[in-house]
Amino acid sequence: MALLSGSEGGLATTSAIVAGLLVTNSERDIVIIMAAISFVVQAFNNAINSFSSEHTSDEIDYEDVINGYRKPIMNATLQFIAHLIMGILALLPIIYIDNTASALLVSIGITLTLLFLLGLYKGRVVGTYALTDGLEQLGLGAMVISVGILAGYILTL
Repeated sequence: MALLSGSEGGLATTSAIVAGLLVTNSERDIVIIMAAISFVVQAFNNAINSFSSEHTSDEIDYEDVINGYRKPIMNATLQFIAHLIMGILALLPIIYIDNTASALLVSIGITLTLLFLLGLYKGRVVGTYALTDGLEQLGLGAMVISVGILAGYILTL
């Protein structure tokens, strides 16, 4: 689940940040730098939170006595890597497509498609309705991106 959580977070938040910054008419180079810094910091923060949560759970269950820190470190590492990879995927259209509006639409399209596919996968893994989980992830991602756009718009008023 750490892999899914990192993937979902990396996609949604990076797209939201990029969209919010582009709404402010910020220069593309600045958007790329700010988004990259943001998703690296978020990836690390989420990995730390994952480690802390998993470690605390292991302490309660006395699993840390048996297995040490291996499980919390593995989950945190997976979450960090997944967040970085997905953040990069969301940022690539902004880097390579010259037209800013087109780049943003492609980035959002990639993000929402991948979130839907991740939701489908999660649904199959946990044995729930895959389509429902896919649509849920798509909807949640769209809300996160909308918040980024709205924040960018409000801050430019």
